[in-house]
Amino acid sequence: MSVPLSFEPNQGQLASPVQFLSRGSGYALFLTPGQVVLNLEQQAAAGQTPQAASVDTLRMSLIGANPQGNAVGLAPQAGVVSYFIGNDPKKWRTGIETYGKVRYSQVYPGVDLVFYGNQRQLEYDFVVAPGADPGRIAWRIDGARASVDAAGNLALNASNGSATFLKPAVYQMDGDKKTRVEGRYAVAGNELHFRLGPYDHSRALIIDPVLSYASYLAGTAYDRIGLPTGPGILEVGVSQGLAVDAAGSVYVAGSTYSLDFPTKNPYQSAPPAKQFGGVNVPPGQWPSGFVTKFSPDGTSLVYSTYLGGNNQDYIYAIAVDSSGSAYVTGQTNSASFPTTAGAYQTVYASNISSFVTKLNSTGTGLVYSTFLGGANNAYATAIAVDGAGRAYIAGNESACDPSRSCFPTTGGAVIGGNQPGPGSPQYAFVAAFSPAGSQLLYSTIFGDLNGIKCTSGCGGTYGTGVAVDANGYFYLVGETQAGQLPTTTGAYQTSSAPLSPGQAFLQTWRGFIAKFAPLTSAGGVTLAYATYLGGQTNANDYISGIAIDSSSNAYVVGYTNSKDFPVTSGAYGTVCGTGGVTCAAAHVTKLNPTGTAILWSTYVGNSKSDGTDALYFTGPIQLDGKGNIYIMGQVLTSFPMVNPVEPDPNPQLYGAMEIVVAELDPTGANVLFSTRIGSGGRETASPAGLAVDSAGNIYLAGNILGPDLITTPSAFQTTAERTGCCYHGFVAKIAPSAVPTLDAGSLANGLTYIEGGLVPGSWAQVKGTNLSTKTRLWDASDFTGLGNSLPTDLSGTRVTVDNLPAAVYYISPTQINFQVPAGVSGTATVQVTVNGVVSNSITAAAVTNSPAILPIIVNGTNYAGGVFFSDGKFVGDPGIAPVLRNARPGEIIQLYASALVPMPAGVLPVVQAVGGVTVTIGTVTFPADAAALVAVGQFQINFTVPSLPTGVYPISISVNGATSPSSINSLPPGPVVIPIQQ
Repeated sequence: MSVPLSFEPNQGQLASPVQFLSRGSGYALFLTPGQVVLNLEQQAAAGQTPQAASVDTLRMSLIGANPQGNAVGLAPQAGVVSYFIGNDPKKWRTGIETYGKVRYSQVYPGVDLVFYGNQRQLEYDFVVAPGADPGRIAWRIDGARASVDAAGNLALNASNGSATFLKPAVYQMDGDKKTRVEGRYAVAGNELHFRLGPYDHSRALIIDPVLSYASYLAGTAYDRIGLPTGPGILEVGVSQGLAVDAAGSVYVAGSTYSLDFPTKNPYQSAPPAKQFGGVNVPPGQWPSGFVTKFSPDGTSLVYSTYLGGNNQDYIYAIAVDSSGSAYVTGQTNSASFPTTAGAYQTVYASNISSFVTKLNSTGTGLVYSTFLGGANNAYATAIAVDGAGRAYIAGNESACDPSRSCFPTTGGAVIGGNQPGPGSPQYAFVAAFSPAGSQLLYSTIFGDLNGIKCTSGCGGTYGTGVAVDANGYFYLVGETQAGQLPTTTGAYQTSSAPLSPGQAFLQTWRGFIAKFAPLTSAGGVTLAYATYLGGQTNANDYISGIAIDSSSNAYVVGYTNSKDFPVTSGAYGTVCGTGGVTCAAAHVTKLNPTGTAILWSTYVGNSKSDGTDALYFTGPIQLDGKGNIYIMGQVLTSFPMVNPVEPDPNPQLYGAMEIVVAELDPTGANVLFSTRIGSGGRETASPAGLAVDSAGNIYLAGNILGPDLITTPSAFQTTAERTGCCYHGFVAKIAPSAVPTLDAGSLANGLTYIEGGLVPGSWAQVKGTNLSTKTRLWDASDFTGLGNSLPTDLSGTRVTVDNLPAAVYYISPTQINFQVPAGVSGTATVQVTVNGVVSNSITAAAVTNSPAILPIIVNGTNYAGGVFFSDGKFVGDPGIAPVLRNARPGEIIQLYASALVPMPAGVLPVVQAVGGVTVTIGTVTFPADAAALVAVGQFQINFTVPSLPTGVYPISISVNGATSPSSINSLPPGPVVIPIQQ
């Protein structure tokens, strides 16, 4: 189970200056006004007896900050904390709530500070309002030595512990995209500042030092996570060498030549001895497989093991089930590859065989392990697992020799393993095993129905990906030169071109998708649909990965050279290979559940005329819970980045190809995020696996040619050998973009700022974080085309109250003012949506009368929002500004208010009189001269100032027995007043 970092308010369990605290293994964190105190404990090494901990106290103090900063707990968590210390029950503290975030508002003018946890790692953001000065932000560090490393990370080193913050990610929002702002730490003695590049001062600025991880996984020789896939030496795709469980632990698998590959709790602690023809092969000359599980924070290994036999072993792909068991597949030349009793095939049948191995949740043993193959070569490239624990694999097998055993297939196979003969082309296969690995539930080869007609290796088909959906349908994808695939009637592309002179085989490569009925189907497994996917000219198209959404739509990714690939209007990229350059891009395509139509399709990359933004070696494809699509590949330095986590390399100095991860929106029309991952262009890095969890965290695996990976200081392995020849594996985690979050207790009357008091048609406000990408009021352009209606969308920010759209008047990253929709009653529930991302929901009371006076807040005083009928000046102390003056008995004041009674909402109102309104000044109560609704959510109350001595008096209004509050939650809180002068 993953336990989040949480904050508990100080309710007497600590000294009074502490406002919130957080505890964890090796640390205690205390938040006080303007200061962070971190106690770091010396940790015992593995195998040592724990002793009394040595503690360093590290203090980070905000220089020149607001000393009265008040901490507010956000994102309440389910757990509570209790303290039963000593024998005096009066000193016990029970049921203390915990929070996921803590916010300090206005630590500097216009600057908020938010602390939160991510996978038990402390993070904090400075949110700088438009026009505020980020140059005022500065920390003083006491108790540790501060330094900035070569990658721009901040290291705080004390004698018994250390803390690290990554180079700050500084950005502004531009619509639904983040615009990166150059930012770095600057340390002078014990002071820490932020140095920022140019940015738009009219928009909010977010300084976000993100803690995540990037780690090597390597020995001193060649280590590789996953493997390339695809036809022959082209290998234009990559396999899925990474999986993630519900706790956020990353699993990777691949092959290694290293004799010192890092192991922990291994099933095989060393690579098996290798032999050929009875002769020993020198250690390290042939590879063995490996399977590794990381801790959720990437700082350690849970287990890591070799997996192989007496010859060459390669693991292509890995999947993980809900119990944490890992399933791996690939190819082996080892007759002694470990198999288990009762498994489907325990006898090695050919020179190269595919295999499926299931490891237990600790990695210390095999649940089952089986070969899958006949006398001819076969290898598996992809694996998936369904909810019942059935494993599905995809791969490739060569032609069958009828004099020997053929690839095993089952009843209902599209093409049986014994049907092709010598000289037949390469075939793909898809197969499924029972949960115990003892039965082959289904198996078919898939490829050219022309079969034996090919005598020169033409017409081959390669399987590169497999998936299974929630309904049990399973899918095979890959690429083919087959002139006659077993396509289905009505499929999107039932044939392809151009054909060879004999009209039997394709001259180019084309992608294909095949969908199969569930294993549990009453009539057995059948082919639900099969289709080609590609252009029609003499260029190549490939598919390397597939994902399925909850509606059974299929998303495929691959690489294409076709300028006529079937992309759709309005997609992100509709042109590839401009200016005469060869088309070299990724393609992403969404097909409907029946495979009869493309819902959308797009190029990604290679839209520049010089081809420097080409994208190669496309890998897996993933979906998140919001329908966004994630892909990975390999790019040069000119591929467009959107809010990248790695700095742009200097193309004059460092031009190596690196991994790219890109996120598309659900329509395929926009790239929401893209970043390189590697060494800043110093060394070539290739993709090897991709996953996205329910929180939007991105996990990736790759392989890099060198020791210059930009790792994080606390990661499991931060360095690797400079071999000059060989890849090293690595894993990385990228935290998601911020989501809108509403603060509990902030849903308030828009004029009193007091929680609740929501009257239909009145103004209300809500506070939080990431509530908008801009700060502004509605303007005339927002009303264009609305007629008599009010705008419900300001710059992508929307509000719903009980699922009803609300008119929105003011937006900022931390506050929204809106009109309560008509018909709301009882307990009102509010949510905010920012560019399609939905916030949490909060509630407050809705009522029929909650009168509130518009306050004019000047120098900490809440003056009544009144205008003198005679001269148009405002009520207030004339010593502050010439537009203010005191009231005199007998004068008429036009007072502005809200929430007297329910009123129209969402439309421009007509003037409407309200009766029964009274005004109280001091202790004098009298009826209003008149009261009426005069504008959206706004009433005007006219009254005559009574004869009272000179002074400042509280003022209130009443209607239907409800009275405006004696004190409002302004800054600082206080009554609404009116100054009177005789």
